[in-house]
Amino acid sequence: MRTNSILGLGLVLLLVASACSDDGPVIGPGSENNDRPPINDGTGMPDNTTGETCTSSSDCAYWYCECTDGAVVNSVNCTNGYCLDASGACPGSCEVFGHGAWTGSAGGGPVDNDPPTCSIGSASSACETCYEDNCCAEGNACAANTSCLDYWDCALLCEGDAFCRSDCDAIYPDGRYDYEDLEGCLQSACYDECGF
Repeated sequence: MRTNSILGLGLVLLLVASACSDDGPVIGPGSENNDRPPINDGTGMPDNTTGETCTSSSDCAYWYCECTDGAVVNSVNCTNGYCLDASGACPGSCEVFGHGAWTGSAGGGPVDNDPPTCSIGSASSACETCYEDNCCAEGNACAANTSCLDYWDCALLCEGDAFCRSDCDAIYPDGRYDYEDLEGCLQSACYDECGF
């Protein structure tokens, strides 16, 4: 059985999919996306913007919004040509999906207009370095694929059981290969460094 490997990979994937925050918990993407159509109400720049400009919601980086029931929803909001910050994008998204109010905690969002960096967020510098050197492409592919993240949730609960894992294959077929690519990379390149 690969129980330890799967559990270890689950923890690693959680970190791969997370954005670090100096002010609070590490929050990564959820499985529900609230891509609101752009709003232009003619009132100019809203108070709660990131300073990033946009013509559609796809121009804005997702906020990963923690809701009171523990769920995390992904939210973007382009209003009057500006991407809203977490306080503007998150509250309505938690409510839209029925997860209660926004807790005030969020991850993601823009990072100085730079593309996301390759980081696993590990406390182990050896694991961090090994991941950066070997598995960034696989980690970013999984983090960008909500089906991969759903597959990860499913596989983590299996605790190495092959029959359970075959159910995950059937339920989340679009996430399987990205998950297995990351799993394979970490197990082959970073087995010792990341504690498999």
